[in-house]
Amino acid sequence: MENGKVIPSIQTIYEICVELDISLSSLFDLNTNTSTLFKKVTEKIAELDDEDLSLIYSLVVKLKSNQNSHTY
Repeated sequence: MENGKVIPSIQTIYEICVELDISLSSLFDLNTNTSTLFKKVTEKIAELDDEDLSLIYSLVVKLKSNQNSHTY
């Protein structure tokens, strides 16, 4: 995205937000008090093409699933 090679679809961005449990507006809101790590991650994600975003999405889904299955 950032380098102008590929622009992910709104659907892809939306699905990533759903899995990260954040709103679309918070993803693009630079004035929120998000952690430095979260900002670094989202900056790197913004540079990925749709194929890599799909891989990240799958990973987030898997991590979220594992997290939900290990509820204490």
